[in-house]
Amino acid sequence: MNLGRITSIFMFFTAIVAMTPAVGCGEDDAGPAAPDARAAQDSAFKEAAETTLAGWTEVAKATHEETVRLCKLLEKAIEDFIKAPSPELLEGAKVAWRTARDAYSRAEAYRFTGGPLDEDAELAARIETAPADVTLLEGSTLEAGGVLDELMTVPDVTGDAVRDAARGKNVPLGWHAIEGMLYGAAVTSGGAPRPHTDFVFADPEDRNARRGRLVAKLARILIEDIVLVANQWDSERTNSFAQKLVRGPLDDGFKRALGGVAEFSRREMAERKLGGVLAGAPEVSDASDSTRADLAGNALGVEGLLFAREGRVTAPSFLDLVRRDDPQLADALVASIAESRASIDRCPPALAEAGSDPQKRAAAEGARDAQLALAARVDDVLRHYALDR
Repeated sequence: MNLGRITSIFMFFTAIVAMTPAVGCGEDDAGPAAPDARAAQDSAFKEAAETTLAGWTEVAKATHEETVRLCKLLEKAIEDFIKAPSPELLEGAKVAWRTARDAYSRAEAYRFTGGPLDEDAELAARIETAPADVTLLEGSTLEAGGVLDELMTVPDVTGDAVRDAARGKNVPLGWHAIEGMLYGAAVTSGGAPRPHTDFVFADPEDRNARRGRLVAKLARILIEDIVLVANQWDSERTNSFAQKLVRGPLDDGFKRALGGVAEFSRREMAERKLGGVLAGAPEVSDASDSTRADLAGNALGVEGLLFAREGRVTAPSFLDLVRRDDPQLADALVASIAESRASIDRCPPALAEAGSDPQKRAAAEGARDAQLALAARVDDVLRHYALDR
């Protein structure tokens, strides 16, 4: 059933009914014939589909707003730490980064839909370029080099100063810049963890103090960038991506939603995160050695998109829509979603270990294959509705 043809089908049958003359007379007249049953079903399906598409944007908005909320808590944890550096407060900032990152990992499932991060490649790169080379930010030694050298020459460490210095040295910002500054050299490369003393300062303008303000500004820049994305998922906001989506053709909306899930499972989860490690590349979240946690969040995000839920926000789901039309296809999709999550749980917490341990490698390969299988199952749904063209 092509969703774009539902309205025309219904109008066609309604027109036929309107042109059909009444038969007989008197009390035994049957009256006008009822609209064709299939046309009525198509109309009901169209209404359900419109509701589902609108609900999808609400869940996407909630997912991104939760990311913004937790990023603000990350910023607060960093500010507390740099005011009075201690091992405990540094650990608190790391936990806050991981918590906010988990939320963003769920939000990543809305990539590849033709949405705000697909339309703005610079914004996407600013948020998520990995892994980060911390030496580009603070220099190859703690005393000299990197973006920090530029920040030692300006009156204050402002967001604009950080952006200008990073742009001048072609240094990526975003999640992994913050990660590297909090965790230090990548633990998977044998680097030492970041000590809190790197932020202890004798003078509020010395290098350690400015290092701390750099981390805080990186968090503020990340918040501003993710707010831009969240705003585009607000269907009440004029000319937002979500508003255009819910007011546009159903075929286009479903293609974006389901096609985006398939592409995300294939490109981001199977190829970039799992495939990269299997090919010997560094983990995406290398400094914190937490790429498996990223993948677990990604799987939850895909599940949340297809089941239409994020926290307390729920909506009619794509799975409900498929189930009313083809229960067997819906069951197969549910099974693929479950295996996607389970396969990631079977991976080693330190995903980089898959490169040297045959058993752990097999688990990572199984997880990669499960993401590809889920993508193929979503492709089946697209073909079922003739949306794969």
